[in-house]
Amino acid sequence: MKKTYVLSLFLFALLSVSVYFLTYKVSRDIYEEESNQTEIKSEDLLISADTNTDQTVTNSTKYILEYYNSKEFTLKEQSLPTPADFVGLTREELIEFLKSYESSPSLEDKQLGLESFELVSFSKDKIVLRKTYHPYADNYRYFLVAENGFVTVYYADKSTVYEYTNISTEELPEELKEEVINGKYITTLDELYNFLENYSS
Repeated sequence: MKKTYVLSLFLFALLSVSVYFLTYKVSRDIYEEESNQTEIKSEDLLISADTNTDQTVTNSTKYILEYYNSKEFTLKEQSLPTPADFVGLTREELIEFLKSYESSPSLEDKQLGLESFELVSFSKDKIVLRKTYHPYADNYRYFLVAENGFVTVYYADKSTVYEYTNISTEELPEELKEEVINGKYITTLDELYNFLENYSS
């Protein structure tokens, strides 16, 4: 009886230890498998991130240019051929290109009141850029000011010189003189030519 009791106790202990080690092994295998899957996912994310970083604009990249009027709150878009200047640029390089253009835009964009040129979305398949304009009131194209006693003609952006004239502000009629001193807008080229012809010496 005593031998049977001891043998039963021994078998129970052996079974308990076996179950413990088996459970430990299974848990460890599951943990290692999950860890491996996490590492694989992390590597995939890193590879994906590297791939996105290396993406560049190609000849086949679709190019969409948006035009936003910040005065009227309207947005239009146009599908255009990808400019040669964009081909080969990464996302960061394209952003730098747009910043450079924004600081020194074309004369046409200045006259239209360009405020910003920015990247909306970027991938090797499609890029979307947006030009934001704030048109000048009543389509003014020129701006007259008095500088060093003479009339200087600027484009409507007030920063690009159209012409330095030899027209002395002192020789202008008093009312016109006041307008020029305060800054006078001119709408058309004909109106500008009439002014220059009438008051040039």
